[in-house]
Amino acid sequence: MSAYGPIKRTAPENSLLPTKLWTAGSASAQPNYVTTHHLTLSSALSLDGLLDHLSAVFAKEVDDGFTYPQEGEIDRPTFDGYFFSADVVVAIVGETRPIEREDGDIEIDISTARSSRPWSKCVAGFYYIKPNYPGRSSHVGIQTCRDSSWKQNRN
Repeated sequence: MSAYGPIKRTAPENSLLPTKLWTAGSASAQPNYVTTHHLTLSSALSLDGLLDHLSAVFAKEVDDGFTYPQEGEIDRPTFDGYFFSADVVVAIVGETRPIEREDGDIEIDISTARSSRPWSKCVAGFYYIKPNYPGRSSHVGIQTCRDSSWKQNRN
C-alpha cells in the first residue's frame, strides 16, 4: 500500500512505549480521560475484534477521501501490512466514572482499559509513527484515524 513498498519495522517488538493516561476537562466530565496503548501486529492480533474494528475505521477514512491518498478497497490484510508496519498507538476512552490523577505513565493494559466494552464504544482513535519517503526527502510520518463512533455508542 505504500508507494515505496513494504516498510520494515526497525525496533524490536518488545521495545514498546509505556501506557499513558491523558485527562481532559474537569473531573465531573464523563468520561474525562483516555489511555494510550502502544501495540504491535502480534499484540493486536491477540485482542479479539480489534483489528477488524480498526480496519473498518481506516477503510471509511480512506473512502471519505480527505486524508489518505490510497484508492480502492482496503481489506484486512492490506490494512494490517500497511498500518502495523510501524509503531501504532490506540487511544481508549475511559469508563464513565471520572478519574482524578495526574497525566503520565499508568499501569493498565488495553484489555483492562477496554473493560469488556465493544471496541466501537471505547476506541477514541489510533495513529502510527513511521518513516515517510525514502532518501533525501525522508521524514517521520504520523497519521491518525479518529473514531467518534464511541460517542454515539456510549450506552
